[in-house]
Amino acid sequence: MPRVKARFPLYWLLIPVLLLLAALVIRNLDADPLWIDELYSVGNIGAVYRVPFSPAQVWESVQQNSPQHTPGYFFLLSGWAWLVGWSPFALRALSLFFSLLAVVWTYRVGRDWISPHAGLYAALVLGMGAFFVHFSHEIRMYTLIAALTIFVLWQYRRIITPQHRPALWEWLLLFVGGLGLIYSHVIGAIPLAAVGLYHVLFVPKNRRWLVVVAVFALVGLLFLPWVGVILSGAEYGSRGDAALQPLQFFPATFYLFSSGNPLELLLLIGLAVVALAVHKRRAWELWFFLVAMFVLTVAMNEVTNIITPNRTRYLIPMWPVLALLVGLGLSVAERRRWLLPVFLLVWVIVGVWNTLDQDFLGWMDGPRHVVDFPPLEEMVEEVNELAEPADFLVTFARHQHVFERFKFVSIGEYYFHDLDVNSFRVTLPDPRPVADIRRDMLAAVGKRLTVWFAYEPEIDAEMLQVYRQVLEENYRLCGSAFDSPDLRIERYDYASFACLDQPETAPVLRYEAGVTLADVRVEAGADNVLRVAAGWDVAETVPPNTYSVSLKLHPVGDSSGAFVGQADYGLRSVGFGWQLADLPLTDVPPGDYTLMATVYDWRLGPRLLATGADGAQGEELQVAQITIPDGDSP
Repeated sequence: MPRVKARFPLYWLLIPVLLLLAALVIRNLDADPLWIDELYSVGNIGAVYRVPFSPAQVWESVQQNSPQHTPGYFFLLSGWAWLVGWSPFALRALSLFFSLLAVVWTYRVGRDWISPHAGLYAALVLGMGAFFVHFSHEIRMYTLIAALTIFVLWQYRRIITPQHRPALWEWLLLFVGGLGLIYSHVIGAIPLAAVGLYHVLFVPKNRRWLVVVAVFALVGLLFLPWVGVILSGAEYGSRGDAALQPLQFFPATFYLFSSGNPLELLLLIGLAVVALAVHKRRAWELWFFLVAMFVLTVAMNEVTNIITPNRTRYLIPMWPVLALLVGLGLSVAERRRWLLPVFLLVWVIVGVWNTLDQDFLGWMDGPRHVVDFPPLEEMVEEVNELAEPADFLVTFARHQHVFERFKFVSIGEYYFHDLDVNSFRVTLPDPRPVADIRRDMLAAVGKRLTVWFAYEPEIDAEMLQVYRQVLEENYRLCGSAFDSPDLRIERYDYASFACLDQPETAPVLRYEAGVTLADVRVEAGADNVLRVAAGWDVAETVPPNTYSVSLKLHPVGDSSGAFVGQADYGLRSVGFGWQLADLPLTDVPPGDYTLMATVYDWRLGPRLLATGADGAQGEELQVAQITIPDGDSP
């Protein structure tokens, strides 16, 4: 028998397309901070405080806080967060998942509607668009809308095809897709309306036609509970921005869909017009759906004014259909074999180039805001690595959206939920009088051992000067702890203790369990408080949350063993760090005192045996001699 050469499955070529799309998106999942709309998304599912909302709570939150939206996407996002966690990277990955589905289903529709090659070209065109890639990394519903749009078109066309006998599950999928589309966002009504127009005008009026009408009528009926909410959210129109005018839709759509390459798109659309003579009805149907969606979008915007030059994301339902038309045009270009690879190569190069170009979409909502945001996630990671829990952070932002509250919390608060220290946050320029700045900052900082000063290096030094001056009343600058082109973190230590570096001298005490008291520094008498900074070094073998420290103040020459002041605190975890204790000096007379230290198991009570620098051993040993001068006590 002659050997039959196995054909290479064309759909395998989808794999590199999907991998390249994933690579372009994944690099952005954590590249920029959340912006306001993304904060609304996480707020509506409880992610601000990392407490998941139930579906009923999601419904209520969207109804109260985002009435211009619908709750479907937020239900999905809440379930996704429950599975993968609350980090921006994890939450944004859901949009990537939907974008991959949109690309795959665009291929499927192109294959079934036109040809396998046209489907593959359409998938590549959609997946390599810089605009599409950008919204594949936002915690918003736009790629979900694109995926459901193309899914509903695919399922609808299968059902109305006379040669196909739809099963019950296919009717169910059409219903679920239509309901999901309208509940993902109100603009989901546009592709549904386009399908409805086609159904009324061109599909034979038979029993199957009636069932389709019934399915979409049920979708509309189940959307009625949200209609009143949408109407109450109608005030969220352009909000002061000029709405996109009808004639502006053409250049905006061509520019964004083509990744800034409208000339090639125009040529390919021209070839799609030529395809009307080749594929006839199939090409005509694609053109009908695109034109219908385009006209409905323009008409909708004349009423709502929600699409502005900065908010063109609502054009995305047209993206899969546009991709199919371009795929149709590329299938016509196959007749000129040299022309097809040129078109494809240019499309991919331009798309990838402008995906990597931060300025390409820099004028849109989102990019135009976050470009001035500080690297909040990096700041939290670095400060958590550097700081002790009792330290403090002073930091700045040049954009009001960072620390300004929006319904739930500010964007800064969302990130600082994972910050291990308290913070004082400033939006620059700060219009307040210097006296007010000083009062608020001193009240917030108090007298901690260490304050971390984090800012973007490009901020004008003069704008930071007043905050440095306030810190320097009680603190000393001890150098830069972290320095990068985007972020600088400096360390200020309490001035009375000098810079709290790890000492290189012999330790004060060594304990048998692997605990070392490396150094002790004291400030006696300030505000009737004895402040003691102790530098502890804890070995990895020491069980965490086991030991506490007790500091006691004994009068010199008093043989009774009585102490006049005491402070206890939990011993730090593994590694070296300074810990602060305040011993009240109220009613403590002037004189000479001995400061004694003990380390003990706070649950069971046993004390650790210590060895001093002079070789002395005991469970309680002297760590400092202190003189309280006259006039320090009331």
